[in-house]
Amino acid sequence: MRHAIAVFVISASMLAGCAPVPSKIDRIAYRLPDRPVTNLLSSSNAPDGYTEAGDGASIAELIKKSGGRKGEYESSQQYEQRLRGMIPARVSLTRALDRAWYTYDADSQLLRISIALEDGSYKGYSESPAMSAYYPAILLGGSIKFTGQYVGQNAFGASVLVDQVLAKKTYAVLGAIPRNATTQVSSIAGEFLVPREDMSAFSKDLAIRIDGNTKPPFYVESADHQKATITSKQETISALSFFRISPSKISIFNLKTGKVYSESLTATSKAY
Repeated sequence: MRHAIAVFVISASMLAGCAPVPSKIDRIAYRLPDRPVTNLLSSSNAPDGYTEAGDGASIAELIKKSGGRKGEYESSQQYEQRLRGMIPARVSLTRALDRAWYTYDADSQLLRISIALEDGSYKGYSESPAMSAYYPAILLGGSIKFTGQYVGQNAFGASVLVDQVLAKKTYAVLGAIPRNATTQVSSIAGEFLVPREDMSAFSKDLAIRIDGNTKPPFYVESADHQKATITSKQETISALSFFRISPSKISIFNLKTGKVYSESLTATSKAY
């Protein structure tokens, strides 16, 4: 019995000589690495002299009437020259502020903007030479046209009347980030003062404006097809137009009065 006790004491003292188990977690050692943040705004653009182009829909229509996307027998130089006659070198693109993009605190009178950008590659946007990239993009505007109806049938044999819709959408692509194993999250954000009286009178007239230099490939066309589902009795064919710009300034202003509330919104993309 005494021998067993001695062995236990010796074993315990040997364990005591090993590295001690920390009593609390070393937060620095276990901290997740910082992820890179890409600033989508360029400082190389001109401070002014931008051509107002609204949501770009009128330019997209001109391009389509002139032949649309690059022709099979059209050189890259010819295509670029054709677009340059319709797409300004420096452009301002605007869209009315979506209610889901902001919150307002009437006490502090602070308007907080948070706009999640989409990945244009999932909508069919790509650049040449082809590269696997993440393209942060913002929907500028669009239109919807009802084109007809048909009777659809699901897997269970149930019939339903399906609406057919043709949609036109314009996007601004704000960057090209090489795709890797991480997830990219891009956004436009800002916080600034807007008087309560202005929000009460003009909340529906607020708009976002993106000033930037257009850059190759300048313009890309794509299409999207969404079939009817059990929850959505609508089939939508979308014609998508993308304008590639290097943004230098993003502002919030009043469409009616022209008053500018902020010219310092940020546009960033972060890897997770």
